[in-house]
Amino acid sequence: APKSKASTFFCISFPVLCLLSYIFCTLDVCRSPHNFYAFPNLVVITNSLKTATILSESNNESLKIFITGGEIKMNSNAIFPSGQDPVFESFRFDLAFFSCRGIDQDGIYETSFSQANFKKEMMQRAKQKILLVDDSKFDSTHFFKIGNFEDYDAVVTNQMPHSNYLNLFETKDVELLYPE
Repeated sequence: APKSKASTFFCISFPVLCLLSYIFCTLDVCRSPHNFYAFPNLVVITNSLKTATILSESNNESLKIFITGGEIKMNSNAIFPSGQDPVFESFRFDLAFFSCRGIDQDGIYETSFSQANFKKEMMQRAKQKILLVDDSKFDSTHFFKIGNFEDYDAVVTNQMPHSNYLNLFETKDVELLYPE
């Protein structure tokens, strides 16, 4: 009997690929896209032209890359849906990684309405949601709130946050990951 090829649907929200590399230096995803060989039958849906290009250079024939359609946000290489996008609307994600412009004790923020709405929509389509945030984003409030900490399964950052955030993540039952 033929073996079933299970696919993992993986959503990368701009500019997470580089942030992943920054946080997990051992993966070094940006400089070594061939590391995606570790994930057979991986399906990546992204709104980042740069992420799609880097991953397409991995030469991993089992990797499938989809890019959303819509308006290109100037100076960001990101595409945001400007209406019904059949690619975006067709998928549900097993795991989604999200970046943000800032966080404070009350939630997670973005600087533009289109980015905030796009991320909210992706969150509704994901089974597991991981927030990637470096230390410069803590205590940084912006105009558009994406969500609350309990909306995420885990927060990954590059260093141990201040104790008030440690307590917050524990209270909200959000796993916190950072290098020691």
